[in-house]
Amino acid sequence: MPARVSTWIARRCALWVACALLCTAAIPLRAQVLGNLDTLVPTLMRRYDVPGVALTVVRGDSVEVLRGFGLARVSDTVPVDPERTVFRIASVAKLFVTTAALTVAEQGDLDLDANIQRYAANLPLESRFTEPITLHHLLT
Repeated sequence: MPARVSTWIARRCALWVACALLCTAAIPLRAQVLGNLDTLVPTLMRRYDVPGVALTVVRGDSVEVLRGFGLARVSDTVPVDPERTVFRIASVAKLFVTTAALTVAEQGDLDLDANIQRYAANLPLESRFTEPITLHHLLT
């Protein structure tokens, strides 16, 4: 992987982690942290050289924050619309899904070796496989 691409991915991952920590911190510090988003997010964007961010904070069933920061397309200065901008994150999402699945499995609430239909009973699978498909299969 070219150094420029890996640097680009690393910067975006760093910003995602920073935003995730911000959102986690927003639970006990809601008013204080959420009130500072307009300064905190742009500061992180500059630090990690990220042109645009959509940020959503969800608590229970309600959206607490839905904001766009920066640009969706730098070339023609289109701003980020948190409801419409598509961020092409490619395979980076696999890291977050796998981390979440392993965390839940470690807590004993998810069996990685169980048949996937235990968790997704309505998922139509062909019966051509000799063994059940498991989460372990899907995460590797």
